[in-house]
Amino acid sequence: MSLLTEEDGKLSFSRGFVEGIIRGASEYSLGIVPSVIGCLRGGLHGLWALAVSPKEVSKEVVFAAYSLGVFLSSCSGEEFLVLLIPEIRECAENWTEWSDIIRGQKLGYIIGKYSLEIFIPIGGSAAVKKYTALKRANTLAILECCTNFNKKTVILAESSKRAALRNICITQVKNGRILPKN
Repeated sequence: MSLLTEEDGKLSFSRGFVEGIIRGASEYSLGIVPSVIGCLRGGLHGLWALAVSPKEVSKEVVFAAYSLGVFLSSCSGEEFLVLLIPEIRECAENWTEWSDIIRGQKLGYIIGKYSLEIFIPIGGSAAVKKYTALKRANTLAILECCTNFNKKTVILAESSKRAALRNICITQVKNGRILPKN
């Protein structure tokens, strides 16, 4: 009988875990645009302040960075984690009183909300790497096509024809003529 109740607990925990991940991810997704705009706004204010008075702002930035280092050295890892993710304190204090489904919801919420903040920049950098690799492969394929003499003459003829057409269009635009079709 104890296995059945344990399995029921795991099932309700996993159900709550999935619900929490969905809720945390959707909450983070709704706040990402205002957060990015706020970061950009703050960065622009910082640049403006640096342009207006570079000496004073530089001193303030160094002082703030030093103060952050002092703060990090004075608090424990647990305290820092609770400050960074406030929902962890709630889990630590109430874990034994919660049912399995609530436990799953709370942990899922934390993972859904904060894992996106970690994985979106990682995924973005991976996408940029894939794009540059694809661009290199495209360049290589074009160069390989140019090595074949027959294709090379066709490519050169087509590119010179397009270059001549582009020069004609540029000349006509410089002379003030509006082109209905290019």
